Amino acid sequence: MIQRPTLPDLKLFERGFQQLQASMSSAAHHESTATGFDIDIKERLLDLSLKMITEFLLGVGADPGTTASDSTDWMDEFAAQFNTAFAWISKRERFKIFYWMVDGIEFRKSCSAAKRLVDDLICRAMELRKTEKLDSASSETYVALEPLLRHEQDPKPIRDQYMNLILAGKDSSGALLSWVFYALAREPLLVAELVEEIECMLGLDETRKPDKTELNAMLKLDRFVCESKSKALQNCTARVRDS
Repeated sequence: MIQRPTLPDLKLFERGFQQLQASMSSAAHHESTATGFDIDIKERLLDLSLKMITEFLLGVGADPGTTASDSTDWMDEFAAQFNTAFAWISKRERFKIFYWMVDGIEFRKSCSAAKRLVDDLICRAMELRKTEKLDSASSETYVALEPLLRHEQDPKPIRDQYMNLILAGKDSSGALLSWVFYALAREPLLVAELVEEIECMLGLDETRKPDKTELNAMLKLDRFVCESKSKALQNCTARVRDS
């Protein structure tokens, strides 16, 4: 029987968006406010998607047991290798049965480096479970690959599952976040309605986080997210068709 994992009271997403906000604030600090400036957040949102999916799948990456610089360094290197390999894979896909004609040292090196980085992270996640001796039967977990991390000795099957899910989730989640920011930026009245609904539910305390029941009760927010998912999917489909 498949059981949906339990999310950690939005802490995973809150931590990611705090990092995003810090990154954007840092970029704004280095720009002149006299003439105005733009911040391209697309790549930042794709990186945020990668970070959240990694922690959701493996339980490490932005883990409290690692330093922030270690986590950032790993994520930056993996994102670079992953994006390089994925660009090559996209080219190979266009050649269909002649995919083998598209090859190169850069492609092979990026694949090997991405696999090595993921294996290192998986080994860290497996060691964490051995060290902490967590009782999976008595504690709820939000780590999607938790059963594999506890019972597999070889990181390869876990890596395969991780890479499959990353391929499926990184760009789609990043596209959804990009569309959400785009839609909110051009619809100030909608922003006001959503803020009013959130404040009516949670009050004016900005440090308070909603629980699952409160999120389900925010109907306008729910409809907005559902519509954004539909629009983001349409845009992704159109880009794939035109490429």
